[in-house]
Amino acid sequence: MIELTLAKMNSEWESVLLETKSYKETGTYVILGSSIEEIQTLLDDHNMKTITMKGSIHAKTFQAELDRFEGWLAYSNEFLEYAIKVQTSWMYL
Repeated sequence: MIELTLAKMNSEWESVLLETKSYKETGTYVILGSSIEEIQTLLDDHNMKTITMKGSIHAKTFQAELDRFEGWLAYSNEFLEYAIKVQTSWMYL
């Protein structure tokens, strides 16, 4: 069950895009809010599923894969948070 759930979660990320659009006539791009919401929702959902799976008695067999995926989720979440902060600060300059 854990192996199948991990495979499904990984495949769900294959179609996710961080969409951007041109910002005014500045020659730069900003991240679309709908893209941020979709990614944040998926990050939250997969984080909860990963935590739940790590608590399973069957998790030991898949510990390395769970740790890797959990690390990737944490990195992705941190990247998204920084990108939003930078974008927000830049837009108000």
